Amino acid sequence: MATLFPPNGLPIYLHEFKNATGWTPDEPATPEEESKDILKLFTGSIVAYEEAKPMPLDVARAAVVEAHREGRLVWAHPTNIQGVAIARDASVDVLAHTTSAPGAWSSELVQSLMQHKMALIPTLKLWKYLTEGAPAPSVGAHMVEDGVEQGREFSRAGGRVMFGTDVGLV
Repeated sequence: MATLFPPNGLPIYLHEFKNATGWTPDEPATPEEESKDILKLFTGSIVAYEEAKPMPLDVARAAVVEAHREGRLVWAHPTNIQGVAIARDASVDVLAHTTSAPGAWSSELVQSLMQHKMALIPTLKLWKYLTEGAPAPSVGAHMVEDGVEQGREFSRAGGRVMFGTDVGLV
């Protein structure tokens, strides 16, 4: 399994791991650079508490095409609405969590996810965990509340809601 991040878009919570281990993340800038065995895409990567870096859509599409050619499912960590749109437009199969965007997702967004037959793993605990060091302590709580509403709207629209994640957060 490989994970692709946007160019210079390593999530803030992986910097310490990278520095401690010497690990080099895959951050392709063009479709030609994407040649890994894909499972997860960071279509929106949290590079700072108030900033998510989007994956270029053409890179995400190339990764999905290759993964699907190999019969693999593709998951995306969208982080924000732009990341959800990139995942949708690249034909990703599963959103690994809700977004940090305030409030519920629009009915138009939810319907477009339904049309693309995407599934959602809410992973609500993620937001509190990722925002433990945020400047405002309430940031994580608000993101959890918003994630509950996003997941609720997705489920009400008939979306496939799955449970589980790769880091043990539910």
